[in-house]
Amino acid sequence: MVARTKQKQRGRISRNRKKMILIGAEGKNETELTYFKAFNRKQKTFTVKAAKGNSTDPKGIVEDTANSVKREELDFEEGDLAFCLFDADTDISKQNQIDAAVRMATKNHIEVLLSVPCFEIWFLQHFESSTAELSSDGAITRLSRYIPTYGKSMDVFSDLEPFMEEAIERAKRLEKHHDSLGRHEKSMERNPSTEAYRLVEKLKKEIDN
Repeated sequence: MVARTKQKQRGRISRNRKKMILIGAEGKNETELTYFKAFNRKQKTFTVKAAKGNSTDPKGIVEDTANSVKREELDFEEGDLAFCLFDADTDISKQNQIDAAVRMATKNHIEVLLSVPCFEIWFLQHFESSTAELSSDGAITRLSRYIPTYGKSMDVFSDLEPFMEEAIERAKRLEKHHDSLGRHEKSMERNPSTEAYRLVEKLKKEIDN
């Protein structure tokens, strides 16, 4: 559990700093972090920062993020936020790992955002709407129709930004589709889907304010 007393002490002394948006993701994958760090170029009121760690499993990512929350002395009462971004892939055995990691994250005031099967589903929402199941490779192949040079960890923020509102609405429609089929939140059955839009909406709100 995050130490609240330390947070409040830091909050009283140095709240002249920007709000911090801390993000944990798979240590070997910079795609998500590259995208969200691009928001730092758009404003001056918050800082998107990567949690330290090289974990690739859901529980490890949450642990790395929780440790970074303490290290950075985040103060949730003052508007700091922490997220973990998971790719579900297509290995159904990963569901138990995701469920356990979500419980751990909740205890540490960290929000988990799941993409099924991969984060590129969020990128795809900027260009098309489809409920057809995809593999990670299939999602990247489809994305290359719109961004021919696409590769993992590329900075494609400028390519996507003009279509951000449409992407948010498509992602929400995908959620409603899976809800209508009785597929519970954070389920690997929700293929394709992405909760990345929830963080994007929060960042857009900060920028617009």
